[in-house]
Amino acid sequence: MGAGATKGPTAVGAPVNPRVQYSRKLEKQEQKKVLVDAPVLVDVEHGSVRYRQPQTEQPPVKSLKGKECPYENEKGKELDNKEHYFYHTRLNKYGPESSKAEEDAFKFYYVLKGPAAAQHKKLFYIYGQGWEAQDGLKVKPTETVGVGKDYAWSSSRNPNSLYYALQFDGQVETENSEEDKILSDLESSPDKSSIQLTVSSEDRMATVKARMSVKLLKSTKDIHIAYENKELRDEDVIGGLHPKTDEDTGEEPKDFRISLTLV
Repeated sequence: MGAGATKGPTAVGAPVNPRVQYSRKLEKQEQKKVLVDAPVLVDVEHGSVRYRQPQTEQPPVKSLKGKECPYENEKGKELDNKEHYFYHTRLNKYGPESSKAEEDAFKFYYVLKGPAAAQHKKLFYIYGQGWEAQDGLKVKPTETVGVGKDYAWSSSRNPNSLYYALQFDGQVETENSEEDKILSDLESSPDKSSIQLTVSSEDRMATVKARMSVKLLKSTKDIHIAYENKELRDEDVIGGLHPKTDEDTGEEPKDFRISLTLV
């Protein structure tokens, strides 16, 4: 007789929705019960795409026919409590002091129902008026490292890592030799909250992290750098982040002075 591997129980129901996943992660970090009503799934600058679990349906884990679809409302009434996936516009000011006159008119337009060709699988929203209107850059919260009101920052942060915001301090007038850069890198940084480096326009972020790791005595995996509220990848080039031409000389700058501030 032989023994064979037994199969585990077959998964039943729909996958857990993003709202529940985020709540569970935040509960472990805050050590308390957390209820997130409608978290941001995708940020598009002028607004955000969110999800709210319908109150009239069974939880997805108990329903074999769990259906996720965009919010639609043909009657155009009771738009305050949208369910499923929906678009939420970003106003300049909320609360009693807010005024409709201070906002763009398109922010109060809403797509109540998508075309039949979408088959209830696509979410439509209005992002502007006129031929020159442009949609915002779509950014997932896990890719955002903004500080302050960004809810994704605390949930994605590793307590053993260091997070820095990059800022350009200007072009270096005299080009530094490689020997000068090496000597500068070997100097310790007693104040890890603020670090200044001279970098080349051809340097990649992997090189910048390697230089910082020597000063901070930290692994490059534990160093995160953000620019304009987005975390930079190791393959990102410094010259691609800074304006390509210098306003004074019209030439492409070679070396920059950057500041890295702990956030």
